[in-house]
Amino acid sequence: MGKWILYFGLVTSLPASSIYWSSATAPPSSLGLDCALSLNDSGTAVGYVGGQAAETSISSLAVVLLGAPGSYSMAVDINNSGQIAGTYETQNGYQYAFYWSPSSGTVLLGTLGGSMSLSTAIDSAGQIVGQSLDNSGNLAAFMWSSGSGISKIGDSASETATAINDSGEIGYEEDPPPYGSEDGAVGGTSSLSLLNFGGLGSTICAINDNGWIVGYTASGQGFLWTSSGIVDFGTSFIPEDINDSGEVLGSYQGQPAVWTESGGFQFLDLGSYTNVIATHINDNGQIVGDATAVPEPSALILCLAGVLLIAAGWRRRIRAGATHSEPSPPLPPEPPR
Repeated sequence: MGKWILYFGLVTSLPASSIYWSSATAPPSSLGLDCALSLNDSGTAVGYVGGQAAETSISSLAVVLLGAPGSYSMAVDINNSGQIAGTYETQNGYQYAFYWSPSSGTVLLGTLGGSMSLSTAIDSAGQIVGQSLDNSGNLAAFMWSSGSGISKIGDSASETATAINDSGEIGYEEDPPPYGSEDGAVGGTSSLSLLNFGGLGSTICAINDNGWIVGYTASGQGFLWTSSGIVDFGTSFIPEDINDSGEVLGSYQGQPAVWTESGGFQFLDLGSYTNVIATHINDNGQIVGDATAVPEPSALILCLAGVLLIAAGWRRRIRAGATHSEPSPPLPPEPPR
């Protein structure tokens, strides 16, 4: 059984402030959340404030608590209809996924039979993907919808679903025997294709509606995968998100940056903020992130990948704030089959 943990206990102990950029070249401005994890195209950002799941608008800055249950909660993703995926923690320390919408309020997703579920992403249809324990105590990827409830997806090695686009393509984290390295995979609810890059392994961070995938390998190489080829970012740039225009948000040698095919890398203006992490870019090129007063690795534990630490291999993975002095081998030129 893999290891999982959601660090809600750190949420209220870290002084933090969320940040908004209207574009990659604009100066940052403050949002009302403690941590912003997603931003839809209408300008609504979600995350948490005071340890409670919340949303705010980039225009009004008014913070609305979602009223999620539990001692702590956070909203991890929002679609353009204002539907939200989140996770909350009970007083006993168990974590459970929830759905929220303006019309229904909070809906608990349940589990695959075990004692835990975590949301990671939501698509335009309101389908949520994530990770749960099944009735055998094993980690498994799930999908939830209001009509069908929660169900197991992927294959026997799928420990979590990390991303979903509006075409139904899902990013997975695979942990096959003998559990030496983890592989990203992409597919529908079944019939997956590994992105292991010649045995390097991979982690998928995001998929846009064109099917373009960003992530990083087990050796710390950031990549952009498309059906026509691979962009190898090396170990200097670790992607976090991608929008439908192909703008890739991530960390270049520890500093937030956006990459485009035509313009290369553009560092974000940090203003007077320190320890800045950019977490999400929407299809308008608007960006949200966070600044903290603690060392950057601790901040990354909170904000990368929706604050979800997945499986035993996570501690071996590259952090977006890390820098590297040694070159790494290039990714294989052929796309995965």
